[in-house]
Formats: sequence, structure tokens, C-alpha cells
Amino acid sequence: MADQLTNSDPKLVKDTISLIGDLLVQYGWYLLLAIISIAVVYNKYLSPLLDRLRHQRANEDTETVANRVQQLEAARRRQQELYDKKAQEFKQKEAEIESKKQEEVKQLLKSVDPNKPDSMVNALRKRQSKPLRDNSYNPLMGSSSGSTFRPSRSCGPSSGG
Repeated sequence: MADQLTNSDPKLVKDTISLIGDLLVQYGWYLLLAIISIAVVYNKYLSPLLDRLRHQRANEDTETVANRVQQLEAARRRQQELYDKKAQEFKQKEAEIESKKQEEVKQLLKSVDPNKPDSMVNALRKRQSKPLRDNSYNPLMGSSSGSTFRPSRSCGPSSGG
């Protein structure tokens, strides 16, 4: 343990500290003057203006506040009524579509000869739509275009032995 380990600062930290030090040496008075001027402008102009706005908002008469709240509630009520109306129309359309489907099925069942149960099954099968994809489709098999590619083995011995 003859060599003594020292904890050296990283170069980035040293560079950053030296950069900040150089900027303060060169522009320190300007920074101090800017900070003081910003504080004076804030205290002299902005702070009274913000205080006045806060007092105006706090001292608003209750009549205008109540009027604004009533307007908001009326707007919300109108939006809710419009939404309810559209939802009711949608439900009616869905009910009509469902009743049409049931009527089609009833007509189909009436047209089928009750003595032949196979004819009813065939009629219902005709009504069904075709499948969305071919039955031989398997997503694990990859694309069916072109030849198959197998990469060469990169691990293991090249010769058996």
C-alpha cells in the first residue's frame, strides 16, 4: 500500500467550476447590477400591479360571480341535454337494426321447410358471411412469398468432433 489513492475531481466538474469562476471574474459586476435592477423593477412596478389584480379578484361582487356560475351551469346543462338526445337517437337506431335482423331471421325460418331440419341449417349457413382469412393462414409461418431463408450457424464447432 505504498501508493496512496487520491480522489480526483472529474474533468467536467473542474471545467464547469473554472468556467463559472471566469464568468464571475469578467462579468460579475454586470450580473450583480442586473440582479439588483430586476429586484427594483419587481418591487416598484410589478408587485403593486399584482397586488391590485389580486384585490380586484378577491373583491369581485357576489352578483357577477353568481351570474358567471349560472352561465357555466346552463352551458353544461345544454351540453348534457344534447348528449342525452344523441344517445337516445343512437339507441333507437340500434333497436331498429336489431329488430330488422330478427325479422330477417324469422322470415328465413318461415321460408325453410319445417319437415327438413337440414334445409334450415343450410339456409342459416348461406346467410353467414365468408371467413375473414383463409383457414391455412398461420402467422407463425412467416410470409408465403419467396423461398425460406435460414441463417448459418454462428456458434459451435464448424466440424463435428
